[in-house]
Amino acid sequence: MKSIRYFFLICILMIFQGCKETSSGPSDIQLNEIVLKDLMISEEINVSIIEHPESKNKNITYLRLCKKIELNSSDNRDNYFVNITDLCIDRNDNLYVADSTLHKVFKFDNKQEFILSFGDSGQGLGEFIGILGINSGNDGKIYISDNRGLKICIFSPEGNFIREIHLESNPFDIPVVNSRGEIYLLSGSGFEIIDIYGSDFNFLQSFLNIKFNHYFPLEKPSKPILKRILLYPPSFRSVLKVMAPNNHYYIILNNSLLVFHYNDRNILELLFKAYNPRISEDLIKRYNTVKKKGGWINCFGAAFLDNKNLLNLVYFNKAINEPEIYRFRSTGQFVDTLKILNPEYKSNRIVEACDSKGNYFGINNEKSIIYIYRTY
Repeated sequence: MKSIRYFFLICILMIFQGCKETSSGPSDIQLNEIVLKDLMISEEINVSIIEHPESKNKNITYLRLCKKIELNSSDNRDNYFVNITDLCIDRNDNLYVADSTLHKVFKFDNKQEFILSFGDSGQGLGEFIGILGINSGNDGKIYISDNRGLKICIFSPEGNFIREIHLESNPFDIPVVNSRGEIYLLSGSGFEIIDIYGSDFNFLQSFLNIKFNHYFPLEKPSKPILKRILLYPPSFRSVLKVMAPNNHYYIILNNSLLVFHYNDRNILELLFKAYNPRISEDLIKRYNTVKKKGGWINCFGAAFLDNKNLLNLVYFNKAINEPEIYRFRSTGQFVDTLKILNPEYKSNRIVEACDSKGNYFGINNEKSIIYIYRTY
């Protein structure tokens, strides 16, 4: 009799276990999708999210190195690099290179010939303590972020000082500026991601709920890093900003891999996901590795528009140990992958800008060299 009872008990346990194994509860990714959709509803965002599950990034375009800019030490102190921090291209294809050790900006013409340099070390007008980055505004002015000096310095394209904006907190960000002179910076409020200021730096508005940066599409970070992400405002590496010539702009969130496309009236036109099977497989492996060490990944190292007005996102693919650039149309449609043919230097910032002729510009931080690439 006991054996019969044990037999029925074992049968019940087996059935229960089978039901447990076959039950399909929602995965973390599915739960995250629900959270994202709920957040969009609460923020009254009515656009559809564009995804690219069918894209395997089979279309590959190659870039080859065609020129280097190396300014070596000489008797002329204005004519060498020490520590290149950032670069930008203005609307006339002039190149500006910021050096954080010399506290200077070097200007080159559209043929990459040296023209002039401006700036100096100090705390006076037009002087720098620590240049974080540089950008050319749609208003024709050059904006230089001095995070140690707690200010943004504004110059003319000829290197003439115009004015500086003093910030209350550490401006660990590089501004983008539209043709009206309106300045877009990361917000320090802890509630929104972006603050907009007028040309006189009068506050206009904040937008984009910071919770969008807390959405993790593939894998959550370790608890210490998750706590930091949730408690502290985003940095200029976790949120990338790109301003188009028509004053449309993109906000790229490195935690969530979401790309927000706004028009010139600050109205959201499009929302798309910048990940795909190729990047997802590599990212999940990297997440699992850094989680053990308590770290986190800023996925894209740089973002910019090219001469075809395509959005370029630079990613270092660990699976192949090479940087890749993913290109998207303004409609969110994936176009292709750019790869550099036999790169001398590998980084997730290997390319940072493109001029109207299709020249791609990148920085070798270790040797202070500017690389110029063309499509192969």
